[in-house]
Amino acid sequence: MLAATMSRAELDAMLFRTDEVSAWLGGQLQAALERPGDDILGVSARTIAKGEMTFQQGVVLLHTLLSAGGESTTSLLGNAVRILAEQPTLQRRLRDDRTLVVAFIEEALRLESPFRNHMRFVPSTTTLAGAEVPGGSTMLLLWGAANRDPAEYDHPDDVVLDRASPRHHVTFGRGIHHCVGAPLARLEARVVLTALLDQTDHFELAGEPPTRVPSLMVRRHATLPIRCDAR
Repeated sequence: MLAATMSRAELDAMLFRTDEVSAWLGGQLQAALERPGDDILGVSARTIAKGEMTFQQGVVLLHTLLSAGGESTTSLLGNAVRILAEQPTLQRRLRDDRTLVVAFIEEALRLESPFRNHMRFVPSTTTLAGAEVPGGSTMLLLWGAANRDPAEYDHPDDVVLDRASPRHHVTFGRGIHHCVGAPLARLEARVVLTALLDQTDHFELAGEPPTRVPSLMVRRHATLPIRCDAR
């Protein structure tokens, strides 16, 4: 749905699938209302029971967490693995020192943002970097451009593991738009990449060249053939 490259018929089919997911989430949330557990469903159910959120708002919230978290983390992991597969020297550095994994994840996020852009509405005329932005317009924020700005980063196209401010990127947004799932995404990436390094002696690209999902919105692989030497 986010790709902006599909036909109307394909989009309608995806919207139908979205309704199916919402119905499934509604069933899960209803069960949690009857027996709330110590998880995100339980928290949502208790919030609804207190009258602080409607049932439909709970379903929308869960749908957002499910879809946004799944898409972005999948993209992050694929992009990070590809960088390591293409740079054996970098891969060896992380194998020799696992503490560098955290810094590497920030560089992977900066270099290959899982979402390529987001749109923002401009309520009133303003000026940005010397350019006038008319009120009522829509601005397309390109994360890849901001994250590789040479005015902000030395060697912007390279993985640099000792940057003074490793989280100085906009991949997760900023301010009130900062991604609520950022800590979870970082944790998932660290766990998965550490396990991959622990369980292999080496991995590299194999077979056909990797391909990307044809999308104007997401930066994710459709295929990523990897050959691993298991430990």
